[in-house]
Amino acid sequence: MTEIQINAFNRCTNLNDITSLIRTPFAIDYSAFCTYDTATLTVPRGTKSAYQSTYGWNNFRNITDGTSDSQFARDGITYTVTSPTTVAVTSAAYYLKDVFIPEHVYNEGTVYQVTALAAHSFEGRADITYLSIPKTITSIGEYAFIDCGSNIMVNIESLEAWCNVTLGNEHSSPLSSAKAFYVNNVEMNGVRIPDGVTSIPNFSFYQCKSILYLIVPSSVKIIGSSAFEDCTSLSSVGLAEGLETIGGSAFEGCSGLSSITIPSTVTTIYMNAFNRCPNLVDITSEIQNPFAIESNVFSTYATAILRVPSGTRAAYMTTAGWNRFLNIVDDATGIGKVLMSADGDDEIVIYGLNGQKVGSTSQRDFDQIWTNLSKGVYIVNGQKRIRQ
Repeated sequence: MTEIQINAFNRCTNLNDITSLIRTPFAIDYSAFCTYDTATLTVPRGTKSAYQSTYGWNNFRNITDGTSDSQFARDGITYTVTSPTTVAVTSAAYYLKDVFIPEHVYNEGTVYQVTALAAHSFEGRADITYLSIPKTITSIGEYAFIDCGSNIMVNIESLEAWCNVTLGNEHSSPLSSAKAFYVNNVEMNGVRIPDGVTSIPNFSFYQCKSILYLIVPSSVKIIGSSAFEDCTSLSSVGLAEGLETIGGSAFEGCSGLSSITIPSTVTTIYMNAFNRCPNLVDITSEIQNPFAIESNVFSTYATAILRVPSGTRAAYMTTAGWNRFLNIVDDATGIGKVLMSADGDDEIVIYGLNGQKVGSTSQRDFDQIWTNLSKGVYIVNGQKRIRQ
């Protein structure tokens, strides 16, 4: 800052705590402030005498020398030094509506890498319309983006780097306030986690409303707690073999999700992982030896079809959590055969998953052909029906 004009803070009668980060004070008009007698002016360490001899500033009765050199501002963004080479963003000026956080920032002869967004750093900033986060960020503190509305266009420089960010809580992710989501300035309507990523952190996509699909590669072993909680537009999820842990509330509240396949490599599913997913009615588990899960992992036990590997239905029916499903289909290999009504009033035509015609029958002979069908799930006159 190089200038403070007349009356800038005049008639601010309760302004009693003023901190100046200006190391070389310039003259200001006497009208800039009005609380010279009551306020405490805190200035950078070693500059008290300069302020006491500079016109305007010298009107303050209480000047305190000793503001830590660990904090400085550049281009409207305030930083706190966290190590000899790194800084954290602590706030952005209210005149900034488009916030571009740099990878590096220069101050007093030192180039710092920007590695963190501090707790509460953007709290209540519903006025921000664009936010760009560099790949150097490794942590975001608690409540960094609480009460920020839902109109921010959020650009993440690197999706791979984003999967290494530690988030303090569910209000740390800017994606919960995202009107639109970009990766390296390309707008995204889904997430394809890069190969090589081994975990998706807690809260990383919490309440991101613009995600329609998710593809998780085999390198990912852990999906963290609340990673995709309340992503209400998410309707398609592909989880690859290799996944081991699905965290608590990982997909809770994903109301657009209608089906999910859980890979055979999964060994742990924590509480509420798929809770509050009212449309999740088609669940396939490829786990050969079912392990106990909490009763609140799912919420559609009465309405969903649970498809399990051939010969494991009895095991699922006696395993805690899984045994709450009312419809468990043994022999998941039978999935895909479809029984559809034809144009005629009394003819039913059977199709395979590949679209080839399997056969047809009249309505009155349906029971006969139904008995001879292999196990699986079919559609009969538009309604799902299970052949066990």
